[in-house]
Amino acid sequence: MRFLKTLTGVLSMGACLIERPGEGDKKKRELKGLVYSILPEEEWKIDQKLFDEILDVAIDIVVSWLNRTLWKTA
Repeated sequence: MRFLKTLTGVLSMGACLIERPGEGDKKKRELKGLVYSILPEEEWKIDQKLFDEILDVAIDIVVSWLNRTLWKTA
């Protein structure tokens, strides 16, 4: 469970750090690279291809939440 909390925090902070208009796919690749460089591989305990797919979904969920809350403009 600690890993999921850490992952959520890294995704949220990373998304805020790389936020800029457009370039959604490029930003997602950058954020995934950030996660891979920050979180020690030994903590993943999961196949890297599966983890990559999970990251895709997790990033979409976190960014969607940020769009509805923190980045809400209207």
